[in-house]
Amino acid sequence: MSPGAPAPRRCECYGHRAELAEDKKSILITGGEIYPADEELPIIENIDDWRLNVEDWRWERLTERNWPLFEITRTDGERNKIWEIRQVEFGLRYGDHPELLADYKKLTQVTDAKTIEKLQAATKFRLPNDTKALDTLYHPENIPHQQIPEQEIDEDEEDGDLSEFGVTRIDVQGTSVRYKEESHNFMMTIEGDLAKETIDALVEDLVCKLSRVEGVEYQAKRIRG
Repeated sequence: MSPGAPAPRRCECYGHRAELAEDKKSILITGGEIYPADEELPIIENIDDWRLNVEDWRWERLTERNWPLFEITRTDGERNKIWEIRQVEFGLRYGDHPELLADYKKLTQVTDAKTIEKLQAATKFRLPNDTKALDTLYHPENIPHQQIPEQEIDEDEEDGDLSEFGVTRIDVQGTSVRYKEESHNFMMTIEGDLAKETIDALVEDLVCKLSRVEGVEYQAKRIRG
């Protein structure tokens, strides 16, 4: 879609920011999330700026950021257990969930898949199959990068931007790579241009680590870019 083209039909956006222009003739729309017209696609972030001309209700697309976007999910279609795993790992490190400690020690000492499966099934919460992979989930191996400080979120602010929950950013060769963690998927956005080899390595790194942490197979799907 080229700049100036109308917004996609049946596309719905929520959580966006709307600002009336100084001339009182148009409204600038930024941010938020989009329900694509294709119901098979996931909800995605609105990365472009739009203008609604209130005199004739004509939409204009002001930017065309074709940033690569990937959705990473479990191949079995089930929701991921990363949040629960992370809570248990935190509790074990800092003294909570003492009843799980024995199971955790057993799990780290066995390699037989059936034994691990039985231990996981008998445990109230999921335990990480690979603690190192969990700790470095958003620190890709063999790819030079720097962590970008998290943006502060004020939950008490009426207009606070809550879209930053579950978001981690790293800098790769001057380009921001953003990870968005949800219960049903993980979204990776490359906010600029990177070599195909680098992008492929970033995606493979996350898919492999998620698979190692949960002990189930993950897959990546390119949504945009």
